[in-house]
Amino acid sequence: ADATVAMAGGDLSAVDAASFTVEVGCAINIGSSAAPLQIQATTVTIAGTGTVYITPNCTTMNVMASGSTYCSSTSTHPTINHHAGSTQTQAAITTLLVDGGVVTHGLAGKTTATVGTATVENATLYYNSTGTLTTANIKTSGTLSGNNCAGATTITTCNLYKNGRLLDTYNRFILTNGVA
Repeated sequence: ADATVAMAGGDLSAVDAASFTVEVGCAINIGSSAAPLQIQATTVTIAGTGTVYITPNCTTMNVMASGSTYCSSTSTHPTINHHAGSTQTQAAITTLLVDGGVVTHGLAGKTTATVGTATVENATLYYNSTGTLTTANIKTSGTLSGNNCAGATTITTCNLYKNGRLLDTYNRFILTNGVA
Protein backbone atom coordinates (compact mmCIF):
# COMPACT_ATOMS: atom_id res chain seq x y z
CA ALA A 1 0.00 0.00 0.00
CA ASP A 2 3.07 2.25 -0.05
CA ALA A 3 3.31 2.47 -3.86
CA THR A 4 3.14 5.97 -5.29
CA VAL A 5 3.81 5.43 -9.00
CA ALA A 6 1.07 4.38 -11.43
CA MET A 7 1.42 0.95 -13.02
CA ALA A 8 1.35 0.90 -16.81
CA GLY A 9 -0.88 -1.56 -18.59
CA GLY A 10 0.50 -4.36 -20.69
CA ASP A 11 0.31 -8.07 -21.30
CA LEU A 12 1.48 -10.08 -18.31
CA SER A 13 -0.78 -13.04 -19.12
CA ALA A 14 2.19 -15.31 -19.87
CA VAL A 15 2.93 -15.32 -16.13
CA ASP A 16 0.49 -17.66 -14.36
CA ALA A 17 0.22 -16.31 -10.81
CA ALA A 18 -1.71 -17.76 -7.89
CA SER A 19 -3.01 -14.28 -7.06
CA PHE A 20 -2.79 -10.61 -7.96
CA THR A 21 -3.74 -8.13 -5.23
CA VAL A 22 -4.05 -4.37 -5.07
CA GLU A 23 -3.92 -3.80 -1.31
CA VAL A 24 -6.30 -1.74 0.80
CA GLY A 25 -5.30 1.92 0.70
CA CYS A 26 -3.20 1.60 -2.45
CA ALA A 27 -3.96 4.79 -4.37
CA ILE A 28 -2.10 4.15 -7.63
CA ASN A 29 -3.78 3.91 -11.00
CA ILE A 30 -3.23 0.72 -12.99
CA GLY A 31 -3.41 0.49 -16.77
CA SER A 32 -5.52 2.70 -19.01
CA SER A 33 -8.53 2.33 -21.29
CA ALA A 34 -6.14 2.02 -24.24
CA ALA A 35 -3.76 -0.36 -22.45
CA PRO A 36 -5.34 -2.37 -19.63
CA LEU A 37 -3.25 -4.66 -17.47
CA GLN A 38 -3.67 -8.20 -18.86
CA ILE A 39 -3.10 -10.75 -16.14
CA GLN A 40 -3.48 -14.49 -15.54
CA ALA A 41 -4.08 -15.47 -11.92
CA THR A 42 -6.33 -17.81 -9.98
CA THR A 43 -7.61 -14.93 -7.81
CA VAL A 44 -7.56 -11.19 -8.53
CA THR A 45 -8.34 -8.84 -5.63
CA ILE A 46 -8.77 -5.09 -6.12
CA ALA A 47 -8.95 -3.24 -2.78
CA GLY A 48 -7.22 0.08 -3.52
CA THR A 49 -8.55 3.57 -4.13
CA GLY A 50 -7.13 4.24 -7.59
CA THR A 51 -8.58 3.55 -11.02
CA VAL A 52 -7.83 0.07 -12.40
CA TYR A 53 -8.14 -1.01 -16.03
CA ILE A 54 -7.69 -4.76 -16.12
CA THR A 55 -8.24 -7.72 -18.43
CA PRO A 56 -8.14 -10.63 -16.01
CA ASN A 57 -8.09 -14.29 -16.86
CA CYS A 58 -8.95 -15.67 -13.43
CA THR A 59 -11.22 -17.99 -11.50
CA THR A 60 -12.34 -15.38 -8.95
CA MET A 61 -12.21 -11.59 -8.95
CA ASN A 62 -12.88 -9.73 -5.69
CA VAL A 63 -13.53 -5.99 -5.81
CA MET A 64 -13.35 -4.30 -2.43
CA ALA A 65 -12.09 -0.94 -3.64
CA SER A 66 -13.43 2.52 -3.14
CA GLY A 67 -11.97 3.44 -6.54
CA SER A 68 -13.13 2.45 -10.02
CA THR A 69 -12.43 -0.82 -11.80
CA TYR A 70 -12.89 -1.32 -15.54
CA CYS A 71 -12.84 -4.99 -16.42
CA SER A 72 -12.55 -5.90 -20.08
CA SER A 73 -12.13 -9.38 -21.40
CA THR A 74 -13.17 -11.66 -24.17
CA SER A 75 -13.23 -14.69 -21.88
CA THR A 76 -15.83 -15.58 -19.28
CA HIS A 77 -15.28 -14.49 -15.68
CA PRO A 78 -16.28 -17.47 -13.53
CA THR A 79 -16.94 -15.46 -10.33
CA ILE A 80 -16.94 -11.76 -9.48
CA ASN A 81 -17.58 -10.72 -5.87
CA HIS A 82 -18.15 -6.97 -5.74
CA HIS A 83 -18.18 -5.40 -2.29
CA ALA A 84 -17.44 -1.67 -2.79
CA GLY A 85 -16.63 1.04 -5.32
CA SER A 86 -17.71 0.91 -8.94
CA THR A 87 -16.93 -1.67 -11.60
CA GLN A 88 -17.74 -1.89 -15.28
CA THR A 89 -17.71 -5.33 -16.94
CA GLN A 90 -18.05 -6.33 -20.57
CA ALA A 91 -17.50 -10.09 -20.60
CA ALA A 92 -19.72 -13.00 -19.68
CA ILE A 93 -19.87 -13.81 -15.97
CA THR A 94 -20.90 -17.14 -14.47
CA THR A 95 -21.61 -15.87 -10.92
CA LEU A 96 -21.88 -12.20 -9.95
CA LEU A 97 -22.33 -11.14 -6.33
CA VAL A 98 -22.92 -7.42 -5.81
CA ASP A 99 -23.27 -6.66 -2.11
CA GLY A 100 -21.86 -3.14 -2.06
CA GLY A 101 -21.22 -0.32 -4.50
CA VAL A 102 -22.26 -0.27 -8.15
CA VAL A 103 -21.62 -2.65 -11.04
CA THR A 104 -22.42 -1.75 -14.64
CA HIS A 105 -22.56 -4.84 -16.84
CA GLY A 106 -22.14 -4.00 -20.50
CA LEU A 107 -22.05 -0.90 -22.62
CA ALA A 108 -25.53 0.15 -23.68
CA GLY A 109 -26.26 -1.22 -27.14
CA LYS A 110 -22.76 -2.67 -27.56
CA THR A 111 -22.58 -5.69 -25.26
CA THR A 112 -24.24 -9.09 -25.52
CA ALA A 113 -22.33 -10.68 -22.63
CA THR A 114 -24.43 -12.95 -20.43
CA VAL A 115 -24.57 -13.50 -16.66
CA GLY A 116 -25.46 -16.87 -15.17
CA THR A 117 -26.53 -15.86 -11.66
CA ALA A 118 -26.51 -12.30 -10.30
CA THR A 119 -27.24 -11.63 -6.64
CA VAL A 120 -27.67 -7.97 -5.66
CA GLU A 121 -28.01 -6.87 -2.04
CA ASN A 122 -27.37 -3.40 -0.56
CA ALA A 123 -26.00 -2.39 -3.97
CA THR A 124 -26.94 -1.59 -7.57
CA LEU A 125 -26.45 -3.57 -10.78
CA TYR A 126 -27.01 -1.67 -14.02
CA TYR A 127 -27.64 -4.39 -16.60
CA ASN A 128 -26.85 -2.72 -19.94
CA SER A 129 -26.14 -5.90 -21.88
CA THR A 130 -28.64 -7.53 -24.19
CA GLY A 131 -27.21 -10.92 -23.16
CA THR A 132 -29.41 -13.22 -21.09
CA LEU A 133 -29.36 -13.01 -17.30
CA THR A 134 -30.29 -16.56 -16.28
CA THR A 135 -31.09 -15.96 -12.59
CA ALA A 136 -31.49 -12.60 -10.84
CA ASN A 137 -31.70 -12.57 -7.05
CA ILE A 138 -32.61 -9.04 -5.95
CA LYS A 139 -32.34 -8.96 -2.19
CA THR A 140 -32.74 -6.36 0.57
CA SER A 141 -31.86 -2.85 -0.66
CA GLY A 142 -30.61 -4.34 -3.93
CA THR A 143 -31.46 -2.70 -7.25
CA LEU A 144 -31.35 -4.27 -10.69
CA SER A 145 -31.81 -1.60 -13.35
CA GLY A 146 -32.36 -2.06 -17.07
CA ASN A 147 -33.05 1.64 -17.66
CA ASN A 148 -29.81 2.21 -19.63
CA CYS A 149 -30.05 -0.89 -21.82
CA ALA A 150 -30.51 -0.12 -25.51
CA GLY A 151 -32.28 -3.38 -26.35
CA ALA A 152 -34.26 -6.25 -24.93
CA THR A 153 -32.71 -8.49 -22.28
CA THR A 154 -34.09 -11.85 -21.20
CA ILE A 155 -34.16 -12.68 -17.49
CA THR A 156 -35.06 -16.35 -17.19
CA THR A 157 -35.72 -16.42 -13.42
CA CYS A 158 -36.20 -13.28 -11.32
CA ASN A 159 -36.38 -13.62 -7.53
CA LEU A 160 -37.39 -10.30 -6.00
CA TYR A 161 -37.07 -10.17 -2.21
CA LYS A 162 -38.59 -7.70 0.26
CA ASN A 163 -37.16 -4.19 -0.24
CA GLY A 164 -35.41 -5.20 -3.47
CA ARG A 165 -36.04 -3.10 -6.60
CA LEU A 166 -36.36 -4.05 -10.26
CA LEU A 167 -36.19 -0.92 -12.43
CA ASP A 168 -37.31 -1.30 -16.03
CA THR A 169 -38.85 2.01 -17.10
CA TYR A 170 -38.57 1.24 -20.82
CA ASN A 171 -39.73 -2.41 -20.63
CA ARG A 172 -36.39 -3.82 -21.78
CA PHE A 173 -36.52 -6.92 -19.56
CA ILE A 174 -38.28 -10.00 -20.85
CA LEU A 175 -39.14 -12.04 -17.75
CA THR A 176 -39.43 -15.64 -18.98
CA ASN A 177 -40.81 -17.01 -15.69
CA GLY A 178 -42.24 -13.79 -14.30
CA VAL A 179 -41.15 -12.44 -10.92
CA ALA A 180 -41.08 -14.65 -7.84
